[in-house]
Amino acid sequence: MNTPPVIKVLLAISAAEATLTRSRRLEPEHFFLALLKIEDLLGQEITLKDVPERETREIEQDIADLVEFWKREEIPCKRMRRRLRALVVEHQQETGEFEGHRSERGRQLFRNAEAIAQERGEEQLSLKTMLIACLRFESPVLDEIFQEFGVKAESLLSALGMNGKEQAGEKVPVERDQDKTRFHPLARYGRDLTALS
Repeated sequence: MNTPPVIKVLLAISAAEATLTRSRRLEPEHFFLALLKIEDLLGQEITLKDVPERETREIEQDIADLVEFWKREEIPCKRMRRRLRALVVEHQQETGEFEGHRSERGRQLFRNAEAIAQERGEEQLSLKTMLIACLRFESPVLDEIFQEFGVKAESLLSALGMNGKEQAGEKVPVERDQDKTRFHPLARYGRDLTALS
């Protein structure tokens, strides 16, 4: 699936968030941060190299639709993204200069978003498709931010037209072997008490 211009805008904002949080790679949380931040582009002139004016209007409409969704669902984007940045910094394992690449979790998020777009009969990714993928992705950091702000991912999924388990599905688990960005205290410090007894 080709990357549409609006997703390139989302990638650029995500990269800025990764740089801001001193993350080496793009994680799903950076994409969610970008989805909260993209409202700042509304009302500004968006000019992208090699993008026709018609597609620029489509980008602006996609952004406006997402902003309207956030308002309708009463999501405090600015406050939520400030807190989410702090949580990302607090929970990340690898810090340093941004390398310009997605982590394995970030790539998995995109694969999930592409599957969701196909499931919904969409020809390309959209901001709402990326939001659905973020809401369905297993992330303790996102779970924490939702809990702090009293947001239920299931309610947002329902408002996005993802009703029922067969559509919304369960949260997508992350392969633990590939997930080197999380701290796993039991694996590191735990002991098998049955074997010791």
